[in-house]
Amino acid sequence: MDIKAEIEFKRLIKRVAYNDVSINKLSLGMKHKIGDVGAIEIAEALKTNKSVTNLRLPWNQIGAEGAIALAEALKMNNSIKQLHIGDNKIGDEGAIAIAEALKTNESITDLYLGCNEIGDVGVIALAEALKTNMSITSLYVSDKQVVDEGIVALVDIESAKARNRKISKVLFNYEVPDKVF
Repeated sequence: MDIKAEIEFKRLIKRVAYNDVSINKLSLGMKHKIGDVGAIEIAEALKTNKSVTNLRLPWNQIGAEGAIALAEALKMNNSIKQLHIGDNKIGDEGAIAIAEALKTNESITDLYLGCNEIGDVGVIALAEALKTNMSITSLYVSDKQVVDEGIVALVDIESAKARNRKISKVLFNYEVPDKVF
């Protein structure tokens, strides 16, 4: 981030932390490249925020550390409905942290985690969380690291739609091998 963008970012975070009700969508795209440090700052501000309902942080070089901080904030925040942190590098560790947050968070309805280097372990954790989470209606994941066990878990999520209710959309971009069915 250049100096001007960093100053704007700090001002924005301060407004979020102080619950500025005019901010209901926090969207920082690729030009910001906030990384883990920026994600941690956003997470701290979101712990007490009640106005942000849409959090979009795609292409920001967020890794597991940033995802873990965001997940901790999601355990306390009940206003975020849409969470888009796709096209980062949260990996299995970040996906597991978000899955843990989903076990208690009842506000997130739309979750976009595509292109995050998530493998079987992370997808399985998300599938487990969705067995108890009743707020998610839309989930998107896609990563080439997912193989047999992860694909089976994704198919389980898809079948949860019939059992469980509100999940209306599960999008995953994988080649599902014939042996799964």
